[in-house]
Amino acid sequence: DTVTVSVPLRGATPEDVELGVAVRIEEAVQDLEGIDRIRSISREGSTRVWIEIEPAYNPRDLLDDIKNRVDSINTFPAETERPIIALRQRMFPVISVVIAGDYSESEIRVFAEQVRDDLMRIDGITQVRLDSVRAYEIAIEASEDRLREFQITLVDISRAIRASSLDISAGNVRTDAGDVLIRSKGQAYRRADFEEIVVKTNADGSIVRISDVAEVIDGFQEEPVAETVTATLSIINNGASDYLISDKNDPTLTLERGKTYEFDVNAPGHPFWIKTINSTGTGNSYSEGITNNGASNGTIVFKVPDDAPDQLYYNCQIHSSMNGIIKIVDTNSSGVIVSESTSNTSTGGSGGGGYGYTYDLITNDDFSDLPTISYDI
Repeated sequence: DTVTVSVPLRGATPEDVELGVAVRIEEAVQDLEGIDRIRSISREGSTRVWIEIEPAYNPRDLLDDIKNRVDSINTFPAETERPIIALRQRMFPVISVVIAGDYSESEIRVFAEQVRDDLMRIDGITQVRLDSVRAYEIAIEASEDRLREFQITLVDISRAIRASSLDISAGNVRTDAGDVLIRSKGQAYRRADFEEIVVKTNADGSIVRISDVAEVIDGFQEEPVAETVTATLSIINNGASDYLISDKNDPTLTLERGKTYEFDVNAPGHPFWIKTINSTGTGNSYSEGITNNGASNGTIVFKVPDDAPDQLYYNCQIHSSMNGIIKIVDTNSSGVIVSESTSNTSTGGSGGGGYGYTYDLITNDDFSDLPTISYDI
């Protein structure tokens, strides 16, 4: 487990950042019990410090201690921005659970949430992640003819929702028995709540509700389910000597066919290319399934094709020493990324229609006594 401390110092040289920020962070935390190693990389305008934690210590306790030490430093240069402190834990996905069937998306979502909640009650499971899911959305589709009939505009509907769908605090009333808090609860959450919102009151006392002029749809966002990203790799440069990928120097990467990977590149002046041969320059770049290849700042997305070659390479466009091997293996093989277990998430679905959800169960235990959970759906 590693705690990272990232500190921007705009316009400063690497030496200024090292002496003014990185060294002071290292001095502030070096005597904390449980720290195995400290290292840092400073570049123009920022520095990042990696604090590796010994296995026997609780990383979250040390995270709090490190944060307190860093926050107490009052000798940073005046232009230093607020430090960003994060804990990067090695979490090991052990299983993916797909829930699919010939049910509506809403019904499958309810089943999926039930399974998630039950799995989280098992001792040893530290995280259950729900993938391939669309966010809930309330859509209000107004009829042009009905709007004209009631002399109402879309602006009127929008204004009525903003005015009615909210919770309002009205203060409190002091009594001999104690204070009584007064609060109006009017926030709309479901279709029936929105349908009852009053849009207009006529002179004869009749009222027009949203249900009179529009259809309220309680469903999901229209955007398609995002492609599941198997893993995101952080890539920075260690000077001009090598790439630092997920805290390792020019490691061999193993990617699975059919999976999608993100490369979060922050290596100014060192464009990161995925290529068919080990060479500098921009030639022989691999283009199938890759967007933004050759980026030095930004995200490269690589959906590994089923017919990808068994071996590719990553190279710096300029410096020949910054390179490594990318091994391509079949799905569900024993291949790993950067020599560490990573998520093998797949998009949920059913061959006969319906909807599906995928979970990654992440744990630090071996699950030798994993209980059985069964459902009748």
